[in-house]
Amino acid sequence: MVEVTNSATTNTSNPGNSEESIKKLGKSKVKIDDFVVGKVVGEGAYGKVMLCRAKATGCLVAIKSVSRAQITKLGKKRHIFREKELLTELKHQFIINLLSTTIDDENLYFIFENCENGDLAELIQTRKKLSLEVTRIYGAQMVQCFEFLQSKAVMHRDLKP
Repeated sequence: MVEVTNSATTNTSNPGNSEESIKKLGKSKVKIDDFVVGKVVGEGAYGKVMLCRAKATGCLVAIKSVSRAQITKLGKKRHIFREKELLTELKHQFIINLLSTTIDDENLYFIFENCENGDLAELIQTRKKLSLEVTRIYGAQMVQCFEFLQSKAVMHRDLKP
């Protein structure tokens, strides 16, 4: 996921929403109770993504909640743990930053930086059509990201804008 700015994408975090802000929660292990859960901003096959605010710092984050029962039922445990491993290792300006993970009795939680201006899919839905210049910028950024993934021997079969 990439953050949308005026006419290009960058994955730069607002200083108040950075990894350092999450670390300022003062605990070695982040818990879901450390956040005020806000609106649902996305849904997927295994769970949903919510906009949340850290109680201690006020920083906004996106938290992906994944049902433990659902991933067990669908036999996707290995897939979810591989996703965590890759997101922890892959640091690139055009890949959303995984800040932390946590777990409770019902769910696994992936805590991501918040992309305040949305992502490419939202931009396409809103504008319906992108100018050639904007399309070139996004295309170039996607190529850079794909080159980075290839250099790390990572393939992805379910890419989304």
